[in-house]
Amino acid sequence: MLTGMTPSRAVFWAIITVVVISITERIIKRKHDSSTLEILKKSGDDILNGLKDGATDSLVVGAVVGTVGIILGIVFLTGLGFIFTSSIMQLTFGLLPLGILFSFIVSYILGMGMTVTSAYILMAVLVAPGLVAMGISPLTAHLLVFWYSQTSNISPPVSMAAFAGAAIAKSDPIKTGFAALKYAIFILIIPILFVYSPILMPNGITFNFVQSVITAFIGVIPLAAALTGCLARKLYLVERIMLSVSALLLILPNIYLAIIGLVIYVIMHVKQKLQNKNTMSDHILEN
Repeated sequence: MLTGMTPSRAVFWAIITVVVISITERIIKRKHDSSTLEILKKSGDDILNGLKDGATDSLVVGAVVGTVGIILGIVFLTGLGFIFTSSIMQLTFGLLPLGILFSFIVSYILGMGMTVTSAYILMAVLVAPGLVAMGISPLTAHLLVFWYSQTSNISPPVSMAAFAGAAIAKSDPIKTGFAALKYAIFILIIPILFVYSPILMPNGITFNFVQSVITAFIGVIPLAAALTGCLARKLYLVERIMLSVSALLLILPNIYLAIIGLVIYVIMHVKQKLQNKNTMSDHILEN
């Protein structure tokens, strides 16, 4: 696709490539009593079964795409898409941070009544062009709305994945939904990194890209500790605030701020470890 090939043609050649690799692997790894004709026959049967399974599985996608196609037809025929883009620019005054917030709100509302696929398709048609008009690349805009459309699975009051998990675990659906949102909170942060950090490698693999990925990965630890209220021990409110600041500094794509955030996290972690060790030593001496 990066060379200009259409999505349909790219998928076609990808399938052909996978089939050729699979047949070649079977021929290379075949047993001594297996002939090439038998391998080709088995591969042909697998291809037919794959086509059958693909046709069956595509019925679900076809049903979703069919219904969404009606909505998209209305959007394009009435000119609603262009009106929506201009409305986003007016409502956000052309400010990108407000545009990102607006995208999240729209995806949150759509996710309460639609599937992830349907929500993304509508977001791609209605919201992504507005974000592109604010100056970000089309790839970044579509990845941003794609990630935010995933929140419909984990964001109360309608969090289908969390509700399904609650049914299996026999737990309270709303509490499970809020727990899922808390544990998956980073899904709301990554789209912001798409816009304000080089993690999409716009200039290739650079030092800033490597630094952003590593520090953001480390930043998940203090963020999780701040949300759950536990690191090496139970956290006080001030400690949770400090860890939240540490996570924010680590996530921001600035090496100096990341170093400060890392120092804060290391100091707090070592401090808690030492306090736990001293507490255990005092307890042993008392006994």
